[in-house]
Amino acid sequence: MSASSDLQKAIIAQLQQPADRIVSITGHHGAGAILAANCTLGVNVTKVLRATDAADFSSQFESQISVQGQIQQTSITDLSTTPLAIFLKRSGLRVNVEILDRITGDQQNDILAGADKQEGLCVFVMPVMEQDASSMQGGDVLFFDAAEVRVRIIEQPRANPIGATAFDLKDDIISALHWSGVPGDGSALAAILAHPLQLAPRPLDFIEGIIEESKQVVRILDVLFTATYGALPS
Repeated sequence: MSASSDLQKAIIAQLQQPADRIVSITGHHGAGAILAANCTLGVNVTKVLRATDAADFSSQFESQISVQGQIQQTSITDLSTTPLAIFLKRSGLRVNVEILDRITGDQQNDILAGADKQEGLCVFVMPVMEQDASSMQGGDVLFFDAAEVRVRIIEQPRANPIGATAFDLKDDIISALHWSGVPGDGSALAAILAHPLQLAPRPLDFIEGIIEESKQVVRILDVLFTATYGALPS
């Protein structure tokens, strides 16, 4: 399987993850940093519970991860023998839409069918566009060091009663994918990438138009990321 196909599948898996990830730690003796490899910079901490009885310790910790691979205990309480579960708002979309990996046949009909199927809203993770080609001297095989990842949101506003718009999903997709794939986090993305996925310098493309046959307004909003591949795939 090619690196681009692997990357596309890993992006879909990342978007389909449950909204919360649970990380187990032991507290600190007073305020300070606690190492936690799965705590990603910028991710919100939704709650912190004591593992033995689910008592809420959220007020004694930061509400957003401020240092990669750590969580900060903000209280001076001695929690050094207290097992805790951190709930992280890591990824996922706020509404349940199918995430597709291709557009086939007539693009206009597929866009309409996809949006109709999802009650006016659908998401495509587009085929990865590889960049920065290189080859061994005298070799016929090309290698790609980077890629553009494009996640397309398609909405028919008049057929969309589910309480989220393309602009809402744009925020969810950015939250789910930007800085994902941190080396060592155990994700499929981390196994492919040399560096975490990043928003592209020009991260959004937006088009709004009317389909002539149906007179339906259609919004197409693309969210763009840049990926840097790690070791060459075997």
